[in-house]
Amino acid sequence: LQFLYFIVGTMEHELRKSATAPTGFHMGATEATKRLSEKVLVEEQNARIRRAMTLARRKGPTKDEATGAWELGTKTRADEKMITAARAKMKNCRTQKQVVLGKEYNGTAFIATPPVVTFKDFEVGKEVTIYVTLTNVSWTFNTFMVMDLNMEISDFFELTYDRPGQMSAGMSCTLCVKFTPKLNEDIEDEIKLLAKTGEITIPLQAFTKKVQISVSPEHRPGKGRELNLGPVLLAETTSKSIVITNNGALATYVEMLGDYTEEVQISCSLSNTEPVYLAPYSTCVIELQFAPTSVSDVRCTMLLHFHTDQVDDIPIIIAGQGTEVPVYVDEGSATLDYDCCVVGTLYRAELTVRNRGKTSMKVSPTVPANLQPYFEYAPKMGFVQPGESLAYQVKFRPSRAIFTHLNDGVLTAEAVVSVLGQALPVTYQLRATVTTSKLEFSEPSLNFEACSIGEGCSRPLTITNKGLLPLEIGFLELPNEVSVEPNRGFACLQPGRPKEFTVSVVMGSTGPYERKLKIKTERDEEHCIAVTAVGKRTPLHLSESVIQLPATSMGDRCSVGFVVSNSTSSHQTFEFAPPPGCCLSISPTCGELPPGGHEAVIATFEPLPSISLKEWAASASTSNPSWHTKKTIPCYIKNSERVAVLLELELCVVLPSLVVIGKDDTEQNTTKYTPEKLLEWHGEHGVSAIDFGSIPAYKTSTKTVLLRCLGSHSAPFITALDSYGPIAVVKPPTPLEKGQVCEVVLSFTPATAAVYQEEIVISNNEGNKVFLKAKGIGLAPSLSISLDALPPVEGGVVKAEMGPALPSHVAKQHETRTMHLTSQCGFHTPFSIKFNPDKSEPLNNNGSIPFTATPDHGVVKAGGSAQVVLMFNPDHSYQSYCAEAVCIYGGVDKTIKLSLSGSCFEKSLYIKCPSGLPLRGRIGKEGTALVAHRCTTDDYLSSLCADPLPTRYQYDFAPVFDSNKLLVQEATHTLFVGNVKGSEPRTTAPGELYIDSKELQEAESLGFSFPNLASGKLVLPPGTIDAPFTINFAPKEPSGHLSQGVFTQLPVPNVVINITATITLCLKGGWPACDTPDVSLVLKGSIRIPSEWGK
Repeated sequence: LQFLYFIVGTMEHELRKSATAPTGFHMGATEATKRLSEKVLVEEQNARIRRAMTLARRKGPTKDEATGAWELGTKTRADEKMITAARAKMKNCRTQKQVVLGKEYNGTAFIATPPVVTFKDFEVGKEVTIYVTLTNVSWTFNTFMVMDLNMEISDFFELTYDRPGQMSAGMSCTLCVKFTPKLNEDIEDEIKLLAKTGEITIPLQAFTKKVQISVSPEHRPGKGRELNLGPVLLAETTSKSIVITNNGALATYVEMLGDYTEEVQISCSLSNTEPVYLAPYSTCVIELQFAPTSVSDVRCTMLLHFHTDQVDDIPIIIAGQGTEVPVYVDEGSATLDYDCCVVGTLYRAELTVRNRGKTSMKVSPTVPANLQPYFEYAPKMGFVQPGESLAYQVKFRPSRAIFTHLNDGVLTAEAVVSVLGQALPVTYQLRATVTTSKLEFSEPSLNFEACSIGEGCSRPLTITNKGLLPLEIGFLELPNEVSVEPNRGFACLQPGRPKEFTVSVVMGSTGPYERKLKIKTERDEEHCIAVTAVGKRTPLHLSESVIQLPATSMGDRCSVGFVVSNSTSSHQTFEFAPPPGCCLSISPTCGELPPGGHEAVIATFEPLPSISLKEWAASASTSNPSWHTKKTIPCYIKNSERVAVLLELELCVVLPSLVVIGKDDTEQNTTKYTPEKLLEWHGEHGVSAIDFGSIPAYKTSTKTVLLRCLGSHSAPFITALDSYGPIAVVKPPTPLEKGQVCEVVLSFTPATAAVYQEEIVISNNEGNKVFLKAKGIGLAPSLSISLDALPPVEGGVVKAEMGPALPSHVAKQHETRTMHLTSQCGFHTPFSIKFNPDKSEPLNNNGSIPFTATPDHGVVKAGGSAQVVLMFNPDHSYQSYCAEAVCIYGGVDKTIKLSLSGSCFEKSLYIKCPSGLPLRGRIGKEGTALVAHRCTTDDYLSSLCADPLPTRYQYDFAPVFDSNKLLVQEATHTLFVGNVKGSEPRTTAPGELYIDSKELQEAESLGFSFPNLASGKLVLPPGTIDAPFTINFAPKEPSGHLSQGVFTQLPVPNVVINITATITLCLKGGWPACDTPDVSLVLKGSIRIPSEWGK
């Protein structure tokens, strides 16, 4: 009973559900549509009944005791399958495919206009209506049905429309959507339409009034909102705007917050304290100005804050970059420092302007107005090309008026380079120290009073430089009677330091003397000093009575010249008397001057250590020892009222700045170098001796000399050395500081046997000289070569015959000869043997020379000998190998020439002609002579090729007869045969040469004879080398006269009769077994009948 109740209740429920379907659709449809709908409903009812009965059969319903509700039993897998199939069938009954002309329409059947139904900015309780036009865009007739809205929004919307029924393609109808808002909430849903071809949805939206903000720049993923002001040049300004738009119906307030720099300025009504009212559907513009003050990247964040909860704060990143101006002053020209400048002098500096931009710029440098008279620019204006530079010459000529613009004598100013189109000017600094070139003299004039003629009188003169710069001065256009020292009146005056000069006057005539000395500076300033004196006459006078010699070091020498003049009308005899031990010498010491005569005299100062020791003792212990003294040398005049004319020499002896030291003194301090030490190293005369001893020719011996610097700095160099001599410098001296030691290595390489001696002078930058006397003895080498038991050869050519031999691939053997090298000198002699590839032919197949020498280099001991093995190792057959080698000993000009020759054969048995060249005359098949053999150079060169050995040859024989038909000279040809004997037992085999008996008899009958044959053959035992095989042609009777048989063949005088015979030379035996073709010789005898025979 319960089961029946469940079945009946289920059927009633299904019938009620189907009865609630919208009736309007069925009322407005056609009859076909009604029948289709009824059929669908019946099928759906039957399906539901079958499904309920199936579920009841599976498991009976159960009743919940608590609630009293009936529950169906659990579904099986088959039940699920049936339910799915029923649902699909029901759907297929409601929709169907649209196929036109075999094509199925798969698109949306109806298009809505507008496509989205939107109720914007609604107010609660205020009804709003929107009309939607639905257009059939399918291919044929179609219809639709409006489905129910969702339960959540069905109370707010009302959908009404006129039911059009079947609509053809392109037809449309209107759907009215009426919205009655009851809640202030946004709605987003859809309107569903069921058409024949499927379901259609139209978006349905309803929005309340709100604030909708959009900001430009827009947000970018990963970077946010960023406003890039871009790169801006310094001192220039750029601006960009931020646009805030309110797209909503509600107003709000907005303000900008953030920490922005002074370089970014905001230009609008916004500020940090006063918000701005943003009305509905309005726009607010914020303008940002960027004016960079430094070269850097500027980045800050600003926050747009809105006074509403509907909009979150919007951060905006402000970015900008300050870049350098395109035109700038080069770093080296940022400050033009002229250092110290003198008034009235022109100075120049270079101002370099560069352009890092992409366009040319016009630039013009300027200076402050108060300094324009002193500065000048060249050019005044220019254009700097992109990426290039422009150099300006800035000329500065200070005058005395500039001192009003100086601060303690220093000029400091800032100048500007104006650039057209560049807001920021370019500046640079000008700096200079201005001074004058004033001189101050200790005396305005010099009065020498009375002076003897020929004698010098001196007065000091002190000059002080009052400027800030060193100043070079000089006494120019000096009269002949006046001299100025030091340095002949030229000097460099340091700022503020006095300089003393010695002005000397040597009177040349009697009476008063007045002159003005002209002193000129490097800046072309001129000063004058008056000089007055009164001259008195003497019999003789000197061109210079006071002479100052330069500082001279021990071991060095210096000379100075002067003139002795006779001013009287009679002869005058003079004599100089230098004091003993003063290291001074006068040349000439004495002489006689005629009236008005002159004599040149040279004074030489040579402070030798052996003489100056006592006078040095007083000053030798100081840190910079020197000896200053004055020596007076009298010049005696015979029969003169005056005793003598005095010559005063100012001398200075210093410690040499460069000395030669011993090996034991390398660690000593420079303060210990006394004259005693110098005497020990340099000898009595200040010269160091170097002895190389006896050295063989082209051998090198070296000696080391140690130099020490005693001055502050020394740069020694060799000033005297024969570059083509045997003594050379291997290691030259190097620059030295005080106390340092350097090595000078000298080498001695004699070329011949002789005694060599040379003086080497080493000077330095201070003029100090070191004298080295080097000597050595050269010895000549002597070497002789002997080959086996032959006499020795010294120089010339040594000839060595090698072979015959077998090739290396046939027998592993080498032909050798021993060469002895003997030395006849008392020292070891090196030697080397070198082959000349250009004169070695032919070469082996691998390109090597077939001749070798072992060892190819070595040393022959003094009075001894050495052995060298010459080896012949060819790799192919050739009868005339040759090579040249040179034995070099004792130097490149000592050589002995070696001439090597040899032959090689593939078989141990061989045949060759006397000259060593192969037989080349070949006979054709018919036996006719094609080529008559001649031993020429072409044949020799052609023998290098690999042609097969010819087997037939022709030789001509021409005997000589006298008028009595008596044989005077036989015609003879000689060949050479041999049997090469190898070093291995298997390479030793006898052989023989034989001729066929018939050919032998025929040849002998015609006058040919073979004296070396015995019984028609020639035995060649192993080791036979070049055995002669002689062929004679003598057609004669036993009496020696021409045979009658031959005579009968000579009918006419002056006719040549040819007698021809052919023989075959056969080789047999040897190793390897001789398999070469027999050699056929065509013997041709020619007899010419003299004219007197016919008479």
